[in-house]
Amino acid sequence: MNFNLIKIRLKIMFYLIFGKISKKTAKIELPNHKNVKDVVLFFPQDERAFRIAMYSFREFDFFNKNLNFYFVINQKFEHLIKLNAPNLIFMRYHRSKISFCNLKDKDILINENKDMLIDLNTNFNLELCKLIDSINCNYKIGFKNQYADYFFNLQLDTFGDDITENSFKRIQKILM
Repeated sequence: MNFNLIKIRLKIMFYLIFGKISKKTAKIELPNHKNVKDVVLFFPQDERAFRIAMYSFREFDFFNKNLNFYFVINQKFEHLIKLNAPNLIFMRYHRSKISFCNLKDKDILINENKDMLIDLNTNFNLELCKLIDSINCNYKIGFKNQYADYFFNLQLDTFGDDITENSFKRIQKILM
């Protein structure tokens, strides 16, 4: 067994024992747009997946009058963004930690209640999942992986790397 895999399992077990993370229940009704006002989108942290996500969401109407979108984006991709949304939040992804570029953005995410959180990362990142777990949110949507049960109450399967764009399209249908 891979040492990194053992290390991740031990960290998750430690966080479960001490109550740092909790297993999510899958009790949601979609679409339930009457209750959803604030949506947080975590864009992928690697460039290839980020470009696919941006391409997939190119025609999506982020200026819906009923919804407030918050876009959490890797600071390395700031020059690739063609969104002119008011709620852009930039983060720095390091090997073993995540930091916000602006501390006000951290307060906006963690201290204010959000209605829906969507993680577009297809690869597991423990530090990002710990941040996601700390955000008070009714609906947490992410991609299926070995540890997704602990962090998301709705999981989507990617069906391989070739069809990642189709998975992002399914997320758009949830938001419509």
